[in-house]
Amino acid sequence: MEEFQIIQPSLLLIPYIKHYWFLKAGTDVNTQQRIISDGYTSLVFHRGERMNFASDNALQERAFLSGQSTEYSDFIRNGNTDMICITFRPHGAKMFFQFSMSELLDQSVAIDALGLPELKYLDDKLLNTHDNQTCVTHIESFLLKHLSLSKDYNFRRMTAAVQSINRGETNIIQLAQTCCLSYKQFKRIFAEYIGSNPK
Repeated sequence: MEEFQIIQPSLLLIPYIKHYWFLKAGTDVNTQQRIISDGYTSLVFHRGERMNFASDNALQERAFLSGQSTEYSDFIRNGNTDMICITFRPHGAKMFFQFSMSELLDQSVAIDALGLPELKYLDDKLLNTHDNQTCVTHIESFLLKHLSLSKDYNFRRMTAAVQSINRGETNIIQLAQTCCLSYKQFKRIFAEYIGSNPK
């Protein structure tokens, strides 16, 4: 049996977080699942059995930050799945982390390597909390503590760029003009906030 729930973020976090999702599932051994690139950065916590990468059978980290991906990945689920995922808006994760999101392109980085001891504390809390809404309370407490409003100026620029892209704009020079940036500045800030080259 599979349980899946999506919970929306609080009003203060809606500009940066798309949603939180929770998945619990008992599976047969070696159930394969394909994850397709969706344009979002995610912070993932495994409370149950971790998945293996189908390509080399390596085990996923128990908790990790996953950046933009340019291709799909195949995973193998073994045993009971119990996952929590924070799905950031395309340019939202940068508001909580000091490094450029381009460092995460096609990467999943264990939370221990991110230099935020509070993330390990959050991981421990989530591991021992079984009510989804209480988990969201813990998550949002962490996020609000680390929200860096000093980055808001470029965040608003990238919001305008993402909205233009969603309306069908593909000309990078036009997107740079929408953000009041030069072509070179736009490419740099886009990669810093979103994680990939705008092309």
